Amino acid sequence: MDRRAYLKLMGGLAGAVVLGPLAGCSGLNAGRRPAPVRVERGLIKRIDVGLRPFRPSGFVVRAERFDGKLVVHNYGHGGSGVTLSWGTAHRAAQHVLETEAEVCAVVGCGAVGLATARLLQERGRSVAIYARDLPPQTTSNVAPAQWAPHGLLDRDGQTPAFEQQLREAGAFAFERYGSLRAARYGIRLLDNYALHDERQPGFPWSVQAVAHLFPEIEEVPPEENPFGTPYALRYKTYQIDTGVYLNALAEDVRAAGGTITVRGFQSLEDVLGLPERVIVNCAGLGSRELFGDEEIFPVKGQLTVLEQQDAIDYVLTGLGFYMMPRHNEILLGGTFEHRVETLRPNDKATERIFRRTQGFFERMAGRAVSSAEPSGSRLREFAVFT
Repeated sequence: MDRRAYLKLMGGLAGAVVLGPLAGCSGLNAGRRPAPVRVERGLIKRIDVGLRPFRPSGFVVRAERFDGKLVVHNYGHGGSGVTLSWGTAHRAAQHVLETEAEVCAVVGCGAVGLATARLLQERGRSVAIYARDLPPQTTSNVAPAQWAPHGLLDRDGQTPAFEQQLREAGAFAFERYGSLRAARYGIRLLDNYALHDERQPGFPWSVQAVAHLFPEIEEVPPEENPFGTPYALRYKTYQIDTGVYLNALAEDVRAAGGTITVRGFQSLEDVLGLPERVIVNCAGLGSRELFGDEEIFPVKGQLTVLEQQDAIDYVLTGLGFYMMPRHNEILLGGTFEHRVETLRPNDKATERIFRRTQGFFERMAGRAVSSAEPSGSRLREFAVFT
């Protein structure tokens, strides 16, 4: 795509989102140059690994009957579990509310299970959560959790019907995160910089269905772009600190009278043996063994977690890696290993992400220094990103 076509696309996106839910928020940090991250081995706290529950055709929300019991499925979100959790929970709750059951079971205690439990409680149902793993041991705890649908389904599997489900679930979830925006839930609006060369402009295709939810999107003018890339888009979206967020949701469930029980399930019979007659399946990858869904498989991701750096208050994506800050640490990621079951860190991937991010931010720091020198000595390193 040439520059003219690119700018036309960006202008269309900007016009489409200006009246989105965040249109009244404080402005972007225009004119404020983001600080480079210090990527040093001595700052590494740990390596986190998680397995995304991926289905090529997308998430499942549907009801199924088993011998007098109703199971409502809500799983298969890929890399968008935290992003879409409230939206698919809303769809799942609608199935439950069609019954007269006053008490419901929820299987799973990650972002999807907890959101489902809370919505059912708000709609007058009593809830019992059963899960093998509780926060902070869930897959959701490992998620970097920037609000944007990503790693959700194969592009070939996208249909108009699924796109409509995604649009509705995304809008509901986005609004809910806006209502929870507070320190207690670890939710912040942050500037996001999406870096591109000429061949990959704009939002990823998976975000197009909810592009109207991103307000104030703009191309960063060259004189304000500190990253050394041909193109940088700037917009705001939510960053969810999952350690804070999931603990707060679990507290909300308990405060509303819900119970959370540690319990593993080995088979469908184990699930159907629960005393509740309505069960919501939010088991993620567990749905493969429990309900025979052969389409779902893991996509392994890992994060290099650095010590907190107070000056880092933005998200960076593109160029084969991403950087996202939490309130007490910095996340570096960008790995997607399909059908890998192990939670053992991939040493080669760890080193690749470390070296790539270290080199990028060192060059960014060098440009920041050189920009204070006479204009004739400014560095231009666009070629390293092509």
